Amino acid sequence: MKFKLFPDFRLEGVPFLFLRRAGNVERFAVRSVRRERGSGFLKLEGVDSSVAAEAMRGSEILLSVSNLPPPGEDAFFAGQLIGCRVVTLSGEDLGAVTAVVPVGESGLLVVEREGKEVLIPLSARICREIRPEEGRIRVDPPDGLLDLNEI
Repeated sequence: MKFKLFPDFRLEGVPFLFLRRAGNVERFAVRSVRRERGSGFLKLEGVDSSVAAEAMRGSEILLSVSNLPPPGEDAFFAGQLIGCRVVTLSGEDLGAVTAVVPVGESGLLVVEREGKEVLIPLSARICREIRPEEGRIRVDPPDGLLDLNEI
């Protein structure tokens, strides 16, 4: 099965994973993982034909954090950021992260702000301090960023 992941994310050494599709979650043992020309390929136990693999199209890969290597310096798993409070450098509380959307090499933080969603690029220029262990992300949004969703 071919799969897409965030850049530099690895499944090598993961003994099992879960696939979520159509609201159902199923556990699979990982037989092998390989990368080729920028794509990843998985061989899962019990998925032994192209028809079975095609049935998995569009599935979301879920992993137990305990089965993953640490994300590395200045890197975070999306799940670590969900629930973090986002505050500006001046201390204004913008709301909580409800999701992380993969876009480009980093992604977007989806922040619930006063009943609306605000998208904040997950870049070092904007996200100045990320402290998931404290449940906080400090940001320096450029002028107008927080108002983009109100157009």
